[in-house]
Amino acid sequence: MSALLTSGKLTGGELSAFQQMYDDLMGGKIIDLSKKQRLWADSVYEKYKVGEIRAQVRKEARARVQTPQVFPWETNLPKKPPGRV
Repeated sequence: MSALLTSGKLTGGELSAFQQMYDDLMGGKIIDLSKKQRLWADSVYEKYKVGEIRAQVRKEARARVQTPQVFPWETNLPKKPPGRV
């Protein structure tokens, strides 16, 4: 549901309807969408090809994350604890 809301492709009516459903779900007012609501959400998801957009975004995000960031204070740490005197 959040993927639909953040896709930026919904019409005004769809956006307000899905936002209300999302708010009800997150607020605990309802536990699950009805079968009719789920079918409608799935059809809109497929209509705007939101899954393909999300897959492309995930692929680009994975490409950006190559190595973890190393902070300056982590570079010159001793390799083993000091010995006993």
